[in-house]
Amino acid sequence: MPARRSVLDYLLRTEPALRRHRGRVLVVIAVMMTAIAAADMRLWPGISLAFGYSFPVALGSYALGIRVGAALSVLAVVLRAAIFPAGRAHEAWWIYAGGALMLTEYLLLAVGVGLLGRAVARLERQTRVLRHLNELGRNLAAMRDPDAIRRSGVEGAVRLTGAEGGFLASQHGGSWRATAVFRRGQWYDHPVLWVPDPARENPAARQLGAPIQLAARVTVPAGGSPYQLVVFRALHGPFTPATAEVLTLAALDMTTALYLAAGVTAPRPVPEPAARVDSAS
Repeated sequence: MPARRSVLDYLLRTEPALRRHRGRVLVVIAVMMTAIAAADMRLWPGISLAFGYSFPVALGSYALGIRVGAALSVLAVVLRAAIFPAGRAHEAWWIYAGGALMLTEYLLLAVGVGLLGRAVARLERQTRVLRHLNELGRNLAAMRDPDAIRRSGVEGAVRLTGAEGGFLASQHGGSWRATAVFRRGQWYDHPVLWVPDPARENPAARQLGAPIQLAARVTVPAGGSPYQLVVFRALHGPFTPATAEVLTLAALDMTTALYLAAGVTAPRPVPEPAARVDSAS
């Protein structure tokens, strides 16, 4: 017997599809509002279809955002004001008061459903990221070549964080260095000197042309040098706290895989929060 789907399951399934087909959604909304306006004009007085405009307002707010929902709310009230003279005459104050009340209701609906759409979109993104993190952890744990683990870990971290590129810096004396950089889907031999202190000038920012950086520590079995898993980008502002948490989890997956590859039981390390290392101005 198939499992019953909840309303949340349907929301998570429909929200990405609605956002991908925005043009079609707008066509559906236009058809709905046209049909409701035509019916409203013919049926008034006797029955009011003002509530019918709530359907396109809710659809637009959920799929396209609160701004679109607010614009549709105003449009719905304008249509009602244009249609209303065709019905029974009322005092002007009654028309204006009814229009204001209707606009308030539609705006509240647009904000509420728009916030619901945002929450569903955020939940869908988090679900997708967790699924990819799980896949990354399984793939890394199945590898036995440390070099393959390091490369796959960097590639997975870049994909999960939406960064422009990334690298794995190892400690040499008092500095951190990388010999290769993963960028735009390819590996390049690119020596990088990385400085973890945000108060100091970071040569990696100048060498890569990407001042926005985020790093998480990767520990290794005894006798090896630790690493810093670094992702970077040049635009779109600093990484969010949620992205920092994702990078921390990716670094933990790499740590576990490196211990397993060395034939050592992986410890249960306390996650060290990822650090933003933007270049000093």
